[in-house]
Amino acid sequence: MAERITVTGGRDVAKAIDALAKDVEDMSEAHRRVAALIVPGAGQRSPRRTGALAASWRAEATKIAAGVASGVPYAGPVEYGARGIPGARMVADTIAELTDAIVDEYDKAITERGQRRGFGTD
Repeated sequence: MAERITVTGGRDVAKAIDALAKDVEDMSEAHRRVAALIVPGAGQRSPRRTGALAASWRAEATKIAAGVASGVPYAGPVEYGARGIPGARMVADTIAELTDAIVDEYDKAITERGQRRGFGTD
């Protein structure tokens, strides 16, 4: 015979989960912090002739994404490579190096939102 389980406060839990889901729809501030972590490393790893590329990196963020961009037209070919020239991987290598810090930043942002909505965290 199957056991019977009774859930008390199910509607409250559902409301809290819905509210948390709405909170996490806009992670722009967390994305901005993550992108800002990457900018210095990308600048340090940038090849230098004039220093324009190294100085051009900037953090960008939207509700759903973090980004690092440069206004220098040759940033993409230098990062990814072109015509037999290997890429310098300034951004990619910085992200690889900072993976733990990036994950920690997102974990912190989601944990804070969960705590505000009454979810226990460990």
